[in-house]
Amino acid sequence: MNRQIKKRNPWIDKLLSRRLYSVAVVALANKMARMIWALLVKIQNMTPITLR
Repeated sequence: MNRQIKKRNPWIDKLLSRRLYSVAVVALANKMARMIWALLVKIQNMTPITLR
């Protein structure tokens, strides 16, 4: 068995069992984009630490 398939997230496996591959790819890209957006917003809201 391929190592990449073993380490794959169960979320994508369930999605692939219900939807076409192309739909699953778009859904995964959307999920990743939302996670990246959330990280960028969190970083912007952090106050910089000033060194003395």
